[in-house]
Amino acid sequence: MRASCVALVSFVFGLAGCLSLPAIPPRSDGGPRDAGLDAPLPRFALAGIDVVDGRGQAAHTDDAPRRPSIIVRFSSPPADPSLVLLVSGAADADLVADLDATPLRVSTLDRAIEIDARLAHATLTITPTEPLVRGATVTLAIPRWLADASGHRLDAASTETLTISSRLDAGARATDAWPPDGAFDVAPALALAAIRFDGSVEDSAHAIVLSETDGGFVSATPTLAPCSTIGWLDGVCVELLPVTPLRPSTPYTLAVAPSARDARGATMPAFESHFTTAASAPAPLAWSPISCTIGETPSSEGCARTDDESVSFRGQLSAAVRLSWTTGAAAGSLVAGRGALALRVDGLSANTPTSLGLDAADYAGAHTLLTLPLTTTEPLPTLSITEVRADPFGLEPRQEYVEIENYGSASVLLTGMRLADSTTALGDVLPSASIPAGAHALIVSSDFNPDDTASGGDVAVPAGTLLVRVDASLGSGGLSNSGEPVFLRDSMDRWISAAPATPAPRQGVCIVRTSTSHRTGEPGSFGYDPALTCTPGR
Repeated sequence: MRASCVALVSFVFGLAGCLSLPAIPPRSDGGPRDAGLDAPLPRFALAGIDVVDGRGQAAHTDDAPRRPSIIVRFSSPPADPSLVLLVSGAADADLVADLDATPLRVSTLDRAIEIDARLAHATLTITPTEPLVRGATVTLAIPRWLADASGHRLDAASTETLTISSRLDAGARATDAWPPDGAFDVAPALALAAIRFDGSVEDSAHAIVLSETDGGFVSATPTLAPCSTIGWLDGVCVELLPVTPLRPSTPYTLAVAPSARDARGATMPAFESHFTTAASAPAPLAWSPISCTIGETPSSEGCARTDDESVSFRGQLSAAVRLSWTTGAAAGSLVAGRGALALRVDGLSANTPTSLGLDAADYAGAHTLLTLPLTTTEPLPTLSITEVRADPFGLEPRQEYVEIENYGSASVLLTGMRLADSTTALGDVLPSASIPAGAHALIVSSDFNPDDTASGGDVAVPAGTLLVRVDASLGSGGLSNSGEPVFLRDSMDRWISAAPATPAPRQGVCIVRTSTSHRTGEPGSFGYDPALTCTPGR
């Protein structure tokens, strides 16, 4: 019992006296009590979470803008707001468990997204410093040990998951510029300057500016233009058409205006491209000689290659160009900042004449035209490189493999085919094995052990998988763990299939075909899931 005298007034009995009250039990969280009132202080608590866009308008958590402002309201100011994180991915069990006990795991900290955080009284506003990826999932993570200035902690950790909108108007950042950054000898009679955004902008007429690096702004007419007319495949493009020629031998800066906003009212990251004009009008565009690889046909303009579903061309021009191309009903465009052209057109029919038309525009807008008559090959063997293991847990290069698949309806003989790891190397001759329709096979070294799973965790090869054995290693001394291209060619050096130089993130992870084309080995045609192991023969 504690000695406490409380005056009680009974309107029934009209009596006053003292009562002895029981002691108030201590706080379960060990926090202090107000000495004057001898009653618990209000607990530190999360009062609410709101998501707004750059204009302050409410946004749904399942359709958030790319630069959302996440407003977190507490019952009192948090002592260390930096403990509140925005992390990539959903609020999985590992994250929730990690927020319940300090310190955070490295795996959680590795997921942290860079943010700007502003605390005003008991309201914390968090905004990512860069636009988030469309369709991505991110999570606001509030650890249980977040406390206020009095040391009161939250009762529990909290998470709020946001799904970023996939729409073009969800947010934007600048990605590319014309003239490209670092360009030199740009024609003073510049036909246009442009910046590509990966989303919609709020006011295209004031979104970008062109200025002398050490001087004033250039008078130019702004235009919202289709990106394809400049040379980019997609996006939102803003052009500036200079009213008068630029000054010779002068450095210029093409930039996103500081006042520029995306379609949701958020500021966009700073972006600048610097170029220097030539002393006079540059020379006309010219083709430079290049070396062709095995399977390519040389010409005075470059190197062409065909298979039964595509045509490809490589060439080198003397300056940066904006290129448009056509072949049959297909058309496209690209920007070659160093004048190096490389394009591939898929979806063609076998054994069919076609022509590849090229239209290259220089800085001043002068055009160089080229038409290449080409013919696709007869139908080639229906083989595709589908998986590459360059970094096994087991011994290297012994346990490396290249998986191929027969995606056709008839068996395919490997007679005369070669596997190489270079565009200029003939590679390893494959034995005369037959790959049944729909089957997978592994091209491996002569010492490959399909049952070696004890030396680190490699996945066992199914007993029925065909092994195509070559020399003691694949390619020239094995496949590089940092990424190495692989080429499958027939006896006539025609390109059957390929895989690009794509490094796997860790041991035991394979790169796998993601492209719908069975033959292409262009960058991006293969990928990987770092959470998965290899799947040989499946």
